[in-house]
Amino acid sequence: QAIYPLTSSHIPLALCIVPPIFGIGPYTWVAVVTPLSCASHPLLDPIFFIAFLEDFRNAFLHGLCMCRRNSNVTEVSVKSTELTEK
Repeated sequence: QAIYPLTSSHIPLALCIVPPIFGIGPYTWVAVVTPLSCASHPLLDPIFFIAFLEDFRNAFLHGLCMCRRNSNVTEVSVKSTELTEK
């Protein structure tokens, strides 16, 4: 859960900001890749949560009505008795 934000947002932004500070050559490919990776982060981050976290996945599938009801539920019957006064 921490690797995707690191690789999609933090590292590309660091590659855009740090090299010019130290006078390192032009990285034109970084200027092309960074906006794409940063823009894809809000789109793909929830998909990773849904894919890897069972509670999120169950809530998502329940919201889409694609999950089966729990078939392990047992029915309990209650027998009522009338109390008579003596």
